[in-house]
Amino acid sequence: MTTAKKVLTIAASQLGISESPVGTNRVKYNEWYGINGIPWCATFVSWVLDKAGLTELRGVQNERGAAYCPYIEKYYRQQGRWQSMPQVGAIVLFDWDGDGTSDHIGFVERVINQSEVITIEGNTSASNNSNGGQVQLRSRYSYQIRGYGIPLYQGENGPLDLNELSYEELGEPQLYLTSPLINGVIVKHVQQRLLQLGYSVGVDGPDGWYGSDTEAAVKLFQEAKGLEADGWVGRDTWTALFKV
Repeated sequence: MTTAKKVLTIAASQLGISESPVGTNRVKYNEWYGINGIPWCATFVSWVLDKAGLTELRGVQNERGAAYCPYIEKYYRQQGRWQSMPQVGAIVLFDWDGDGTSDHIGFVERVINQSEVITIEGNTSASNNSNGGQVQLRSRYSYQIRGYGIPLYQGENGPLDLNELSYEELGEPQLYLTSPLINGVIVKHVQQRLLQLGYSVGVDGPDGWYGSDTEAAVKLFQEAKGLEADGWVGRDTWTALFKV
């Protein structure tokens, strides 16, 4: 079975690996992919997932995976596993110039908060974000990030259960009504809990989007618990929701 921990361990084991000669994009991840000499951030991600036993990207572009970031974004969107919330182990895609096209890709190694993540990326450097020639640990910020794809990780006893993770381990999420809407598995997790407690989150049910119906449900829950009814799910509301 493939866990986020396993994938990140394999990715971290590659830190410092560089293309050779410098500036050629000739690197083992491209050799494995079957086309050497091309920008290799996406082939690095494909290689890591494959080595970890997660083969979901096979066929996205060729039998090994994908070398083009927009194809990987399209795949996760089509699979319904694309979100705006950071999550450890997620595949993160970047848009440096804000033109709506993914320029670069990596793995979320750590979530500092909703605005900052630590990543493991291939083909990067301080002088060139997308074609820097080395596997590195980087600090990235929300304004650089297009979104997150969530691989089909498995926990030790089946699919990963968010109930097993603490608020801190989830990156201390802050959920509230904004534009564009916050979406992702953490939002869906909160919606499912609200339903369990008898609060409707709208006709679409737990769809993973923090819209006005979810905000209204949160406010009702907060009022019932004597919390400030602001519709904002932070630490206090999260603790009250998931208190055993």
